[in-house]
Amino acid sequence: MNQIPVIDMTALTTELYTNLYNAGGASETAKLHCYTDTAHTTIDNTHLSSKGAAAVAGIINKLKNIKGIQEVYQTA
Repeated sequence: MNQIPVIDMTALTTELYTNLYNAGGASETAKLHCYTDTAHTTIDNTHLSSKGAAAVAGIINKLKNIKGIQEVYQTA
């Protein structure tokens, strides 16, 4: 059986959101999401903003050099 490395993004994004919330409250976590209206009054909790996407991509980028992950990216 192949040993495929896994990144637990649920745990890592939970940590990210917890840290942001503890540092600045809900307004900090809201910055990771898009708005559903042009007035920026309703947050779309399903879709990340460019800041949110960059934050999540940054987590993956930091972890990709862990043994096993790098090999998967190079062969994909």
